[in-house]
Amino acid sequence: MRQVSILIACLCVVVLGCHKAPQTTSAEELTRLITTIRPWCVEPTYGSEDWERIIQVAKIAQGTESNTVAEALDLFSKQTTLRSHAEPRARYERAQLNYLEDSKVLLLFKVMFEWPENTRGVGSGRGCPGWVYRHLDVNADGTVNLCWPLTWKDGHPSLTAGWGGYEGAELDWRSEYLRLLKELPYRQLHGR
Repeated sequence: MRQVSILIACLCVVVLGCHKAPQTTSAEELTRLITTIRPWCVEPTYGSEDWERIIQVAKIAQGTESNTVAEALDLFSKQTTLRSHAEPRARYERAQLNYLEDSKVLLLFKVMFEWPENTRGVGSGRGCPGWVYRHLDVNADGTVNLCWPLTWKDGHPSLTAGWGGYEGAELDWRSEYLRLLKELPYRQLHGR
């Protein structure tokens, strides 16, 4: 009888997912996952596997405590950008070289959060400060796509433009994430 009870309990856990401990993701693991995202490149091509990957990472980040996500973004920044007392020109040049890595977080945020795609009364470039956008974020009807360089159709993202450059200040992904948490809801994500 005891063996039957144990067997039923094991089946419940395996088959039904009962009593499953919540999965926790460490800052280090989330940082590693972010590095696996395909960067935003000059050519706006992103295959289905690329979208599946970024959606997977976004879902994990959405299910992770905000302090852990913020810590992961700090770790990511330390790995990819110069965080010293270097001259501003050196930091600028380093930011240019690291655009590929930084673009991974930009795209992650555009997938994680529900950005308005048809906003009136805001200036072009507001959804992507520092990134060269050449007014490509302005829709045909004059509204601004704050989700640029992405657009969403039927729950699926696509790139609307290739990378055009970066001319902004040194990126602070932690601060940007904490700001977005206050301003935008998480996007309801489904598999591709």
